Amino acid sequence: MKKILDKQSKPKTYHCMALNHSFPSFRFFCVFVGISFFSFHSSVSAQNQKKPKDPLAPLFASFEKRIRYISLANGMKVILLKRGFAPTVACYIKYKAGSYDEKPGDFGIAHMLEHMLFKGTKKVGTYDFQAERKYLRLTIRYANYLDRWRKKYEKAIKAGDKIKTSQAKEELTKWKKRLAHISQQSKAYIHTEPYSQIYARQGAKGYNAYTSSDLTNYQIQLPNNRLEVWALLEADRMQNAVFRDFYTERLVVQEERRMRVDNSPRSKLWERFRSEIYGSHPYGHPIIGPMTSIRFLSHKQAVDFYHSYYAPNNTVISLVGNINLEKTEKIIRKYFSPLKHRSLAKTPQTDPPVPRSLNVKMSGGSVPLLYTAWLKPAAPDPNDLYLEALSGILARGRESRLYTRLVLEDKKAVQVSSYNGAVGRRGDNLFIIHALPSPGVSLKELKKIILQEIRKIRLQGVSQKEINRFQSATQLYLSESFQSNSFLADSLSRFEILTDDYRNLFRFNKLIGEMKPSDIQRAAVRFLRPEYLMTAQLIPDKNQKKKKLPISPPSRLEK
Repeated sequence: MKKILDKQSKPKTYHCMALNHSFPSFRFFCVFVGISFFSFHSSVSAQNQKKPKDPLAPLFASFEKRIRYISLANGMKVILLKRGFAPTVACYIKYKAGSYDEKPGDFGIAHMLEHMLFKGTKKVGTYDFQAERKYLRLTIRYANYLDRWRKKYEKAIKAGDKIKTSQAKEELTKWKKRLAHISQQSKAYIHTEPYSQIYARQGAKGYNAYTSSDLTNYQIQLPNNRLEVWALLEADRMQNAVFRDFYTERLVVQEERRMRVDNSPRSKLWERFRSEIYGSHPYGHPIIGPMTSIRFLSHKQAVDFYHSYYAPNNTVISLVGNINLEKTEKIIRKYFSPLKHRSLAKTPQTDPPVPRSLNVKMSGGSVPLLYTAWLKPAAPDPNDLYLEALSGILARGRESRLYTRLVLEDKKAVQVSSYNGAVGRRGDNLFIIHALPSPGVSLKELKKIILQEIRKIRLQGVSQKEINRFQSATQLYLSESFQSNSFLADSLSRFEILTDDYRNLFRFNKLIGEMKPSDIQRAAVRFLRPEYLMTAQLIPDKNQKKKKLPISPPSRLEK
């Protein structure tokens, strides 16, 4: 560690973005596996009714043979896969700690904690921690006073008490100045973005993170002879994180919310729709958190969440690349085995949402938008996979049913897409169809056509040719994606942490090849019932100028 830290002399800054899947602008759908990202292309359309062979079976069998699965005594799970010739390795760490695990009053803390873990530890990110410690304590104290007076100020305004409002405003100004002053003094001891700079010197790339409803992920790709540097840094960060600059970063997250949610009618519609569907259920609040919560998130809340969920027994590590399995296992055991097993906090539990009819309308923006949604089970329920196929058959690509009818033939929509598994994968989630109408076409008319196509499938089912097309497109996408060590590391760790067995990745591919038209029809009849339809409509604001809509096929979901 000392050799690394001795080089912290303020080199060039590298920006590392903390991602989160909060937003409906093609980012809010935290997709369970890679098959949810694929789009159809005419080049893979089935030419006959014959069931295609699965070209991925030998590849998956090869992966399974070369994987080394390690379960440490402290409960940490590790997946090692040796592959490729380039001397690199993709390193993914996932914690089963997302917005799903937040309590009321803590909403947004999982995403905030992701930001904080870029700030360093007692050894990383500081020039003199003993000197810095005094400023950290004062910052926390002053910020608590500031939040206390901000609450009093807002309460006084609401009550119409001018005397208390004036007094609170005066105290707010005083504590803001004190906090700004002490924060400025502490910067003399803080090394900004320490990890991105250390890793850059090690020849690494792709250093990043994301928070979803279900988990938080940290990732990087680096030369395989730098794996021990990664293990040393990540094990230290897992037990010794220091949340420096917490209140400055809280302002950054507030601005992030303003930019991506508060200033986006589409995002606000999705947030309200989600809340109406799930209510007090953990999926009912946004990943980034409501502004009323973000503004008062405290250093203590972050520390509590960190100690409650960032434990080795709540963690999966996946390393994929040109690695020596024996040496890699020794490195993992050397740095991660000493971490202590901890009792995990209980995730808040409420009753799951009940399927029902729901219609949410909101005005804003200049472009109309329609969401149609149904509640459905998550994997490993096989119906999740059948509805994944139906999602592709309905509205992914130029040969899908809804795109053909709405965009190409009737010219009723400029875009239509379908997503399976929206919101999260640790509880019942959503099957969603999203559409933007053509100029002059009402949302009511768009909804009617969509329901007609759903009804056809419920009554008549789908063809084997459509299933073949889905299978071919899936196999094409996966065969391309599995050339990436990062994709493999992400997928293996995701399956392990969300289904308790990484091998489900390979099993699900086999199930895709075995599904029948009757399976898909049965799932549609059971879950896509008209009395359980939930819709959200964005009605354009008449005072805003209309934007020209792009005419393009649905794009692959961003991750």
